[in-house]
Amino acid sequence: MHRVPKPGEKGCIQGVGRGSSDKMCRSRVKFITKLTFRFILLKRAYTKREFEHFLAQTDFGSNEIKEDLTGLELVLQRAGAA
Repeated sequence: MHRVPKPGEKGCIQGVGRGSSDKMCRSRVKFITKLTFRFILLKRAYTKREFEHFLAQTDFGSNEIKEDLTGLELVLQRAGAA
């Protein structure tokens, strides 16, 4: 992942975080989708703290982790001049 953005550029990862709320699933969503989200996806998702630990071991110069009801968004910046 570190090799993808050029020096000084940013990359973004979005996904479900373990702390995400299943309230984002509305009644129109099929029952099986709700079950998959609640009992499979959430159990396998990383927490914000786990991502902070992972990112501390990378060569990215800076990072920002945003968390909301639907999941996590990681904005990673590769060190170096733009």
